[in-house]
Amino acid sequence: MATVSYSNPSTSSPQPTFVYFISAGATPIKIGMSYDPIERLAALQTAHYQKLNLLYTIECKERAQAFELESAFHRWYDDVHIRNEWFNLIPKQIANDIHLLTKLAHSVVSATQHIATPELERMETRAEERILRRIVETAYSKNMSARDVARNWILAARETNPAVMTMRTDDLLVLIQAGTQQRIGRTSVHNARRDLSQIGQGAPETDNHNTDGAS
Repeated sequence: MATVSYSNPSTSSPQPTFVYFISAGATPIKIGMSYDPIERLAALQTAHYQKLNLLYTIECKERAQAFELESAFHRWYDDVHIRNEWFNLIPKQIANDIHLLTKLAHSVVSATQHIATPELERMETRAEERILRRIVETAYSKNMSARDVARNWILAARETNPAVMTMRTDDLLVLIQAGTQQRIGRTSVHNARRDLSQIGQGAPETDNHNTDGAS
């Protein structure tokens, strides 16, 4: 197992406590604490139908300090909280935050990645696809217009691939139609881009294709 973020040379207590990050499939991710994260993973797996993965652990000198760090992560991700200790996160969202928060916490002994990087990247891709699909399904369940769905899809895709904000409308159209499995017209995508540009959330269309038609 490779140390990925921060290490403190100070000695650990006789019974260190760990903050752990466990994913259910690709997402969501549980943030908890335990004296033995491997044992905790096994206990959780017996009651869960999806394969659980231990992604990261952060070793703290004692339980009280681990509790403070766990609470800090819970507050940090409050906007994506699902229920109890589960959060709508993907692995790469937490890697940099682990590095930051553990450097600020003097109680941390070390932080460790428990899954190989190639597998982590595959999990991230699957998680991103699930999150995008969920957003699109929610959009249609609320009877949004094609223009609104295109706008939501672009904003969601931006979180995982900022390059979508500068893509040509025709290229975006292909991606959105493939991602939503819906008939969305070019005009809807063009108007969605224009909406985002007007509120400072994206780049305006730069090609010269005709955009006549209803959205």
